[in-house]
Amino acid sequence: MHVHLALRSHGILSMITHVLLTLGVTEGDIFR
Repeated sequence: MHVHLALRSHGILSMITHVLLTLGVTEGDIFR
């Protein structure tokens, strides 16, 4: 259970990071 929660939290953090990076790259391309 604990490992499952850890993996889930890591997955959420990874997804948030991926979305932020994607938005950052898109934003940079638009303003560039």
